[in-house]
Amino acid sequence: MRFRNSLACVGLLAIPALLGMAQDPESPAKPDAPLYSTAANPNVTGADATATIAADTRPLTGAQPFSLGISGHKQMSVSLFASEGWDSNPGVIAGTGTAFESLTIAGGSLALQRQLQTSQTALAYSGSVVHYSTSQPAFSTSQNLSFSQNFQIGRWNLTGADAFTYTPNSLMGGGFLLPIPEQVPDAVIKPQYAPNQSILNPYGAQYGNTVMGQVAYDLSRRSTWTASAIYGIERFQDFSLYDYNEITGTSGYNYGLTSKDSIGISYNYSLFRYDNFNSQFHSQGLQLSYGRKIGGRMSFQASGGPQFINSGGLTKAANQITYNGSASLDYQRARTSVSISYFTGTTAGAGVLYGATTSTAQVSVSRPLGTTWSATGIFGYSRNSDLTNTSQIYQGLFVGANVHRSLGRYAGLTLNYNYQRQVSDNCVGLACGDLNRQIAGVAFNWSFRPIPLE
Repeated sequence: MRFRNSLACVGLLAIPALLGMAQDPESPAKPDAPLYSTAANPNVTGADATATIAADTRPLTGAQPFSLGISGHKQMSVSLFASEGWDSNPGVIAGTGTAFESLTIAGGSLALQRQLQTSQTALAYSGSVVHYSTSQPAFSTSQNLSFSQNFQIGRWNLTGADAFTYTPNSLMGGGFLLPIPEQVPDAVIKPQYAPNQSILNPYGAQYGNTVMGQVAYDLSRRSTWTASAIYGIERFQDFSLYDYNEITGTSGYNYGLTSKDSIGISYNYSLFRYDNFNSQFHSQGLQLSYGRKIGGRMSFQASGGPQFINSGGLTKAANQITYNGSASLDYQRARTSVSISYFTGTTAGAGVLYGATTSTAQVSVSRPLGTTWSATGIFGYSRNSDLTNTSQIYQGLFVGANVHRSLGRYAGLTLNYNYQRQVSDNCVGLACGDLNRQIAGVAFNWSFRPIPLE
């Protein structure tokens, strides 16, 4: 409880301050052509970035998050890394976490961005091979792939996106098996529409995939209507965890108050279905939203509203009324980057619970330390309670930090440390108990010269 209250206070104090610092002269309400986010360019920072980047055109009530900014880059970037480290609890087993074992990771990433007058394409892949000296399995992999395609046809804007992950266990903790911060495009689907992975589970492969289709129509220069359909799955190698599917449909109306500020109202419906047994439940609700975008500097969006849950497929306590909300802030000032996100609502339960009330929060800060050094810190908290038995609770905490040293224009060395902990109350199953894990290591990375795309 203290973790959650402290983080909420920090977020409430930080967001208004950053919104005030990010004031910028007025710009046209919409660019002449739709553009796609390319804010993650490692060779453009500070004033150079804001000089060529403008706010993106993603609708507030759509299924994609706002980005820091957009530009017209057409390029493909490739990087490789190798890491040697130590893991205090490779199997993620309760009651352990002090016997360190050597860990070797090798992998790479690819990011492709191509923006034309009426279409935008973004593809990002990152993957690694993981080897433990004594634990079984000795070898495993981590894979992440995302793709987004957008078309502008008159007043119509059509978007399709897909996000796939394959990991040795849940991503609670931010994907520590990829120690190098990847320079890839922004998320192609809002996190609240992807399968929940905020409960730490024991070592065992799992994969998830989310596909999204969206249509937006400009009713006027200031107003836009959106409709989205999202389908997601999560599958687990360990049969004691619960495979599930998610189907979500949304529709919303957006209105631009100014060239930077917008408001919206939306309706959403979600169906959660479990493969392990013949059961399902659904939720629906209304949300009010507010967003603010300043190209190259800041993007902020927040939404919230009532949510009606029919859990009759899981329990006799069929109907509940609760709250669903989310907020995110990405901010860049000079060479300092800050990212804050928060979500609360109903999820499928991360393979551990038959439906859950979930709250997650995360804060990350990145800043150069001179001309060759840079540092990144991350803090996160999660809480999941059983949808029909509120005494069954999982609380997770993760902290991570890395220090990066550039070795010339394309090479670098990174020292990283990650800590994960999860405690549970009144639970049964693999994820119960006090789970502790620490991973530390050193990594060498090499980034190739970006390849222009014509």
